[in-house]
Amino acid sequence: MTIIEEKVQLNIIDEKIDLAFLSQPIVLNVSPLLVGGNYGDMWKTQYDSNLDGIVDKSEIVARYYTCGEQINSLKVVFVRNGKIYKADSSDWASIEKLVGITLQAGNPNESVLVCVRGEVRNAGWGLTEDARYFLGADGDISTNPVGNICEIGFASDTNTLIFEKGLTIRR
Repeated sequence: MTIIEEKVQLNIIDEKIDLAFLSQPIVLNVSPLLVGGNYGDMWKTQYDSNLDGIVDKSEIVARYYTCGEQINSLKVVFVRNGKIYKADSSDWASIEKLVGITLQAGNPNESVLVCVRGEVRNAGWGLTEDARYFLGADGDISTNPVGNICEIGFASDTNTLIFEKGLTIRR
């Protein structure tokens, strides 16, 4: 038996791992988020735009959270004690722990998919294209900030919100 010791080179570029054994490179993509199970299937067709069975970074970044209360879809939420609740611009503690916007409705102790960054699409939403959106009351979004200011993204068109937490001002 012959054992050959090889040098390993590891480079991380754009969330991909380039692992090279001598002259034979192997590239592993570690950025995709696989969506499946009871909840994710209904979002695959909407968010898996290249239809490869994977919802990846260019499409949306999402994860499952457990509800601490009844939450409708398209609500901005924060995490407390490992569960999500509707965020509110009047509650600074909820702004500090903001995690995303729900893609599904859920009851207490149910898992729901939450967009933590990226596009959230809803046909007929009626957003104002190019407008900045802020956290409002009871997990809602608004173009007119009230209470503490928490920017949550902008509308790329009337049906698409690019969710990305931005400016926050306590007042």
